[in-house]
Amino acid sequence: MKYPIVEVFTSIQGEGLYTGAPANFIRLAGCNLSCAFCDTDKEAKEELAPKEILERLDPAVQIVVITGGEPTTHDLGELTKALNGRHRIHLETNGTNDIVLSTQFKYDWISVSPKRDAEVLLSYADEAKWLIPEWDYEDIDWDISERHYLQPVNFEKTLNMRNVDLCKYLLTEHPRSDLRLSIQLHKVISVR
Repeated sequence: MKYPIVEVFTSIQGEGLYTGAPANFIRLAGCNLSCAFCDTDKEAKEELAPKEILERLDPAVQIVVITGGEPTTHDLGELTKALNGRHRIHLETNGTNDIVLSTQFKYDWISVSPKRDAEVLLSYADEAKWLIPEWDYEDIDWDISERHYLQPVNFEKTLNMRNVDLCKYLLTEHPRSDLRLSIQLHKVISVR
């Protein structure tokens, strides 16, 4: 099986609990949504088999983030099986597709970023990122995860300070022990 690849690269995780950690990224093409604020290239550049993808990963970096587009529009079984035991597998998803977990592999971390007006089928994630101002605080589904992040919708390579300020306001207005700010560090330090 081959996967439609936008890019495979090593960088620094810029979002959520693992912010600042070195990570390999596998960006798969395609998405089942068309979000107006999306800043991600979703067009396939090449088709690669799992073995070819593994050859492009930095073996010294333990975390591999499978992202997109929306990676769950693809059968991830062969890819995750190839990664299992070699890397910690993190999945970034919009949650609109059910994730079938096999006994042969597991995701070490699932990060969901629900989109407004899209039905979330994922029942639980390790963390949930709520894009601000797309989401109103009152509409956050607190049951989907034990860790929640307000994440400002930003420009392609810089922060949108109006959205950052809105996140800061919401955090101080509604303090919760399970709620944090995630500002997309990769945009601040100019890495992918």
